[in-house]
Amino acid sequence: MTGNTGRTRGTGPAGRRPGSAPVAAVLAGAGALALVFTAWLATDLAGREPLPGRPLSEPLPTYVSMLADVTARLSALVALGCVLAIVVVAERGLLTGSEPVARLRRWAGRAGQAWFWAALLGTVANPAYVNGLGLGVLLAPAQWWQFQTSTPSSLAWLLFALAALGVVLVTYRSVHRAAYALAYGAGVLMWTFVMVTGNVSVGHDHDWATDGAGLLGLVVVPLLTGAVAVALTPPGRGAAAESRVRGYHRLVLPLVGCGLAAQAVVAWQQLAGAAPSQVLYGLAVNGAVGALVLLAAAAVVRQLRGWWRPASLLPDLVAAVAFVAVQTAEAHIPSPRFFQPQSTQINYLGYEVPDPPVVATLVG
Repeated sequence: MTGNTGRTRGTGPAGRRPGSAPVAAVLAGAGALALVFTAWLATDLAGREPLPGRPLSEPLPTYVSMLADVTARLSALVALGCVLAIVVVAERGLLTGSEPVARLRRWAGRAGQAWFWAALLGTVANPAYVNGLGLGVLLAPAQWWQFQTSTPSSLAWLLFALAALGVVLVTYRSVHRAAYALAYGAGVLMWTFVMVTGNVSVGHDHDWATDGAGLLGLVVVPLLTGAVAVALTPPGRGAAAESRVRGYHRLVLPLVGCGLAAQAVVAWQQLAGAAPSQVLYGLAVNGAVGALVLLAAAAVVRQLRGWWRPASLLPDLVAAVAFVAVQTAEAHIPSPRFFQPQSTQINYLGYEVPDPPVVATLVG
């Protein structure tokens, strides 16, 4: 029922439901702090001496790579959260023409576009930062393509950008729930691909670290985007909103437990025996653990208070943004493992193969 203002009862300006305003404010505020933190860290890293093997490093690629990284991940968090919310509210496999669904599609499309352009910029800035090159080198099409086809981290960012493009196309062109579910799954997988490249693919035992990072991505990314989805999903009747919060809540502690175990493996390999409080890389380790602990603490408080409204997920959204920011930090801060000597076999495998790979060795 509408009045003279043309607004639907129970909604705010332009049909926005009241519950979406706090969610948008928390995401925007936490996202702004994440950008400030990333810029501060980039300033610190850019002012340090070039790393071994990167004598031609410049400050600019550090800034561009880190800001593109965090922007892409934050945008992916929102876009995938909106896409998952659309999957939840779609009926009989088709999207309804309601304003809440249309709003979710608009948000997913806009966030997806930011995700796409930031990730595409990452295909230039990330290899420039990792290899100590100027941005101009990677802007040459031949050089750019060579890095995409020869380095996993560059390829990961390209596929991450293509996943974003898929989300945008689905958001603006499709009304089928299956298409949104497929776009969501592709986004989660490509985000995880980004997480298993970079620091975790360097040094002794990096086979363990990449496995840990892969598990971390597969359990934490759905959890974080799930928090965004439930917070943004049109509530409908009170019982429906409570049911969605409870469904998300039941997953938090098991997935956080898996995430902490995976993070412990990554930290063990990357710290190489150093204490987190002694090295800058410890900032990423402590930040990731802190974000996961905040998710668990919010779940415990929610259980004790019996608070099942979508507003109870606001701390989860803060934790999600914080986790994204420290993931960007983890990908750019040189870990203690980086400075450890390594052979060609360790570089590619993560371990030494003492015997030659001949038939007699394989048979024996």
